[in-house]
Amino acid sequence: MFLLLLVALALSLALALQRSPEIHAPAPAGVDQIRAVKTLLARNDPRQSAPGIRVLRLSDVELTLLSNEWLRLRGEGALHLELLEGRARLRASRPLPWGFWLNVDAALVQRPLGLPALDHIRFGRLPLPAAWVERWLLKPALAQPAAAELRTLGELVHAVRFGPGLLQLAYDWHPAHLQRLVAGYWPDDARQRLRFYQERLAQASRAHPVGSAVPMLPLMQALFREAARRSDQGADAAAENRAALLTLALYSVGQHWSRWLPDAQTWPRAQPLRLQIGGRDDFAQHFLVSAALAIEAGGPMADAIGVYKELSDAQDGSGFSFNDIAADLSGARVGLMSQQQARRLQALLAGEVREADFMPEVADLPEFLHKKDFLARYGGLEGAPYLAMMKEIEARVAALPWHR
Repeated sequence: MFLLLLVALALSLALALQRSPEIHAPAPAGVDQIRAVKTLLARNDPRQSAPGIRVLRLSDVELTLLSNEWLRLRGEGALHLELLEGRARLRASRPLPWGFWLNVDAALVQRPLGLPALDHIRFGRLPLPAAWVERWLLKPALAQPAAAELRTLGELVHAVRFGPGLLQLAYDWHPAHLQRLVAGYWPDDARQRLRFYQERLAQASRAHPVGSAVPMLPLMQALFREAARRSDQGADAAAENRAALLTLALYSVGQHWSRWLPDAQTWPRAQPLRLQIGGRDDFAQHFLVSAALAIEAGGPMADAIGVYKELSDAQDGSGFSFNDIAADLSGARVGLMSQQQARRLQALLAGEVREADFMPEVADLPEFLHKKDFLARYGGLEGAPYLAMMKEIEARVAALPWHR
């Protein structure tokens, strides 16, 4: 009997696991997609209305875009969604160890209230009964601590409706739900880590007069000395770097963790200072925010958001600035280094460091270009002059001592 079970298990795995994905990850979100997502989020921001039942409307294209960026953040493959009348088809591919892929093809049907029901599902070439999957796979998975965010989202859902190319999701909104969701993203150990760096930042800021302009580098080194010390004691170096950089990035734009984490209301606040790179506040903000975006959403996403920000400035702000793009690219590379070469970055910041080690020369780069001037001189984002300038900036960043 035991031998038969082993044979059945081996056969099931052979059918379910495959050597290649059926769904391939799309290219990272570009500027046009960032603009579309920004418009979408603004249109459906629940904070703009009173508590109660709200309805979120998303096309299958928008939902697929958002889902794939979320999967890219977690390194969990890709999916494609097709919405039909009363039902949805979801196909997804997720990488597994040893070069295997789990390809899933599932159909969902709407119910009068609550989340949709699973109609049928196939793992690779292995079809399984929907009721069996819901009982023995989905319910145990959702009961795990790692699924706390999904459970919270599920509790808020009132009803889901599928139409041709359109999803309508009715959910119960209250401002406390946002803090609950965000707090669920940061488990206890992560919140304690964030508190530690917030306390160290507050302490370091007291060495300077309130409101004064100070170089970013010494504050960054102060936090990373602590990150290196804790890593030497066995802490996860990448997690320490992440907490340090995110805390510094929030501070650079005048924010505090209490905006998202309820228990952070009692955490100390750093004295207001103007962090600078090369004597400019905007460079420090671009650098640190792009580093944070690279940590949380990947380098390509940080780059695209940086270009989108400059396009917005060209339209109705201070103008398109290539030197800001250089700060964005530099910050994004340091953000990625903080995770991919965590101990190396700690060692670099522990030694003799100059701003020129991580930020290229930008004084000769054009800035404050309004839309008309930008289009005339550079032909937009597809123009040869623009692409040549971006190639030059990328070459300067790549040539920096930290990235050679």
